[in-house]
Amino acid sequence: MAGTAHKFIAGAMSAGAIMLGCANAATIALHVDDNCEGPALSTTVSDEDVNYPVSSVKVSDGDWEICRNSNYANCVAIEKAGCFNLGDVQFWGQVRSVKLNEKAAARAEAIFYSDYEFSGPAVFTAKAYEKWDGFPIRSFRVKSGRWEICSKEHFRGDCKTLDASAPHLGAIGMAERVKSLRPIAAEAPEQPKGSAAFHAQRGCDGPAYSTTRAVADMNYPVRSVRVHSGEWEFCSQENYQGSCKRVSDVCTDVREAGFWGQVRSVRPVGPEKQPK
Repeated sequence: MAGTAHKFIAGAMSAGAIMLGCANAATIALHVDDNCEGPALSTTVSDEDVNYPVSSVKVSDGDWEICRNSNYANCVAIEKAGCFNLGDVQFWGQVRSVKLNEKAAARAEAIFYSDYEFSGPAVFTAKAYEKWDGFPIRSFRVKSGRWEICSKEHFRGDCKTLDASAPHLGAIGMAERVKSLRPIAAEAPEQPKGSAAFHAQRGCDGPAYSTTRAVADMNYPVRSVRVHSGEWEFCSQENYQGSCKRVSDVCTDVREAGFWGQVRSVRPVGPEKQPK
């Protein structure tokens, strides 16, 4: 490997450091109480109109801005992971929008290992290798982005795309075969648009969280949904899993819609149109 600069990571890396590779997306959680306690809403995308009481924020990954006004006005940057009360970052107002540094979020990073199950000597990289002439690669941890690994140099031969970590490359026929690798741009599908408010009381009364974006991890009591535009889906588990219901009516009580579980994730699923 003469003439090639590799950043090596010791095989005895601590579990805490290894866990950094598990976050595949930049995430911020908006908490009702100080010290990142109490109900919270998590998002992996910018939100131009946050209508939710926020006392602290927890950044799992990415560079974020929290803003006093809608549409990303009067903002304070949070560029490191951790839990922050609003006063800790000299923020003296209600959070009305949150913005992800898209350029930083697009950065792809990975760690590849000489042994299975993310063990043994390893290399951290954020760049492509047209010719990998180092140790045989047996496991691959995706920290962010999407990666292509190929059995021949210059990204030729048998190539596989990874958007999640692979503890055993043999499972996809690539153990000890990787000769080149690179980050690849993810195609950004057009996202459905819409606007909805998720209310803590039936009949679309009481406090509400309003959003125009998907929320993959909602920790907020939802008993009714008011759709302002588009068609929306709400689900009983995070990441749009479990039992789900689609609604486009102006106001829907979740139990009257036959939904008997806690709402844990929501997203627009239909075109931006006026509700019927």
